[in-house]
Formats: sequence, C-alpha cells, structure tokens
Amino acid sequence: MKKFFQLAVVDDSDFVRQRFKEHFHIEKELVCVKTFIKTEPLIANLESGLLLDLLVLDVNLFGVSSLNSISKIRELSPNTKIVIYTSYEDADILLKALRLGACGYLLKSSSVQDIEKELMDFINGSIKISNRMAHKLSQYFRSESVVIDEGIESLTPRELEVLKLLADGYEYDEIGEKLGIATNSVRTHIKSIYRKMQVKNSVQAAKRYFDTRDLVIENEKDRLKILK
Repeated sequence: MKKFFQLAVVDDSDFVRQRFKEHFHIEKELVCVKTFIKTEPLIANLESGLLLDLLVLDVNLFGVSSLNSISKIRELSPNTKIVIYTSYEDADILLKALRLGACGYLLKSSSVQDIEKELMDFINGSIKISNRMAHKLSQYFRSESVVIDEGIESLTPRELEVLKLLADGYEYDEIGEKLGIATNSVRTHIKSIYRKMQVKNSVQAAKRYFDTRDLVIENEKDRLKILK
C-alpha cells in the first residue's frame, strides 16, 4: 500500500478549504484528510484520536488570532507539524508562532504547486524562509543584546559554515551547493547543530547565531573563537 502523509487545514474561507481538498487527494503523497472552519472542532477531533502529520493553520480566523490554539494542539498531537497560513510576512507573528511550537509559515499568495513543495519540505524537516523574512529576522535578532553562547562555541568549523548559511535563509540544497557537499550531509550537520544548540528549528538557531558576537574559525586549534 502506498504511504501517504495526513494533512488537515483550518481556514475560515470555503475557497481555501476546497482548494486543499481538491489538490491534496488520495493519489498524492500528502493527503488532505480533514478541513475545519475553526480550531474547536479540530481540537475535538484530536481528542477523539485523529492522527495528523501536518496541520495548516490560518493565522486569522474570523478576525481573531489562532496562535493561542497552538499550545493545545501541540499538547494533544505533539508529532504534528504546524504550519501557519498567512497573507503577509510578519516577523512578530512568525516568532510568536515558532515559540508556541509551529515549524514555519506559508503565504496565501503562493501557488498550490509551491505550497505542495513547501509542505513536503516541512515533512522532511526543513523550514523555508524567504530572503525578505530572513533579513527582517536578522535585523530583529541583531537589535537584541549580544551574549556568549556555549552551544555555538561547541560547533565545528563546518557546522558554523552551515549555521551561517541557514541563518541567512538558504535551503538545504542551496547550502550543499555553496559548500560543495551533499544535501544529506547538510541534514546531518544541521541535526548536530540543533542537538548541540538545543534548538528545534532554523529560526531558533538563527536567533542564537545573531545573538552572539562575531565568530571566526581558529584554524590552528580547529575550534571556534568568540571575539570580544
């Protein structure tokens, strides 16, 4: 039997819900098994045993933010990856969603083909952030107080190179091309980076990166040195 991933969508637009149901059908690798007009029936379904790999959550339902539902959804279904569905890129909204447990965002202006690709990227553990959003986040993080970070100090020179590109908004395959390594090697490095830094996603890693002082590789000792 063909394996597929189960997707649900919460959106107050009939058009959006129908769009997902029609595109993500049973012949796809990612299948839309449920749609909801608000979060309450979703939560009731999760309490009744609904299993989901991925949830697309409209950030604004009937004029009210849906972000406060994320914690409850995560509590009921900790393995479900939550993706925020939004009309515009807002760094404050994205940061709040990530802190609550979301793994990224999708823009409503994206084509359904691009949405499908990005959702599969989320399933595979990647987070896609536009260059514009990466720039916004880097400005936000750089405005914060700078501190020494033991997690970053423990990274290898190669891991630091990967982290810098990740923080700048590059995708896994782009990082591999820039560093001349396979995408699977990039994934291995990123898993190690997340483990050492004790973070769950690339935005959290980027924040930690931009919170630190300038970083250089001290080749003689093959370690990182934090410059004061």
